[in-house]
Amino acid sequence: MASSFPPLTFALLLCLTTTVLHSQQTSAFENGVFSPGYEGIVGLNPVLAQGGGAGIVEKDGKRYFIAVGVTSIKGAEPAERVRQLRVAKANALRAIAEYIEPVKVETETRLTEKTTIESNGKSKTGRTFKDLDETTRTSVKATLQSPEQVGTWKNKEGTLFFMALGRVLP
Repeated sequence: MASSFPPLTFALLLCLTTTVLHSQQTSAFENGVFSPGYEGIVGLNPVLAQGGGAGIVEKDGKRYFIAVGVTSIKGAEPAERVRQLRVAKANALRAIAEYIEPVKVETETRLTEKTTIESNGKSKTGRTFKDLDETTRTSVKATLQSPEQVGTWKNKEGTLFFMALGRVLP
């Protein structure tokens, strides 16, 4: 089966695709801080870099185990920064445990709706209050040696905080 692209067109298309992917990877980490030797490692797996989880990444003949935890950014206060670090690390550790062992997850969602109507003679005013309560319980058992923190970054919009834990595999 012959290619529909001439060789030069295919080479240019491949070059442009590589450039676009590289620029997307770079822009995702503009505000990131990484440990020496881990720059660019997380970006090799875009699923981990943008959505969290755990996996093995290979680069230059080395294999890295990387786990990424994600949490939302709720403000700029110092206490919020501490919360981001703790929650993202806990989520990265949970991703490691999920990678090693199956996970049991129980989710309960409850919607409570309350409507209040006030009547003052001729006029009526109404108000509805909706409360969505979601509880998730995760049960994970795993024994692991915690990898070190190798990077932190935010998404372009500044709404999500990411933390990567990693270790070079033997």
